[in-house]
Amino acid sequence: MADHRPLFLAAGLAVGALGAFTLVGVDGQLRRTGVVSTAYQPAPTYPGRARYSASVVRVETWLLRRDRPYELWIARGPEPTYGHSITIGGLGHGERPRIASADWRHDGVRVRFTTGHEVRVPAGKFLGGR
Repeated sequence: MADHRPLFLAAGLAVGALGAFTLVGVDGQLRRTGVVSTAYQPAPTYPGRARYSASVVRVETWLLRRDRPYELWIARGPEPTYGHSITIGGLGHGERPRIASADWRHDGVRVRFTTGHEVRVPAGKFLGGR
């Protein structure tokens, strides 16, 4: 009678690897977020008289709690729930990026971080939805 243990072992390893890849893939899509810092537009500048906000958001995967790169969100209103997002990274040595100031102009917003770095987002990227 043939020994089927190597076949079962190989099948078990294949199923286990597929399960691990699936878990990591699903984990990358499910995420938890938390606002690190926010700068609010002091007065309406753009059409529609809405006020916008710039927020640094910490992103963590939901299942395995892996840290993802921080994101800068430019959103209509005070919460970064819908708007234009930019992945930011490398702004410091393990520090959480924090907004020092935001300069809101008709052509866009320039966000300055406490590390001295700056990001400019053209108004066309966040006006009218996204």
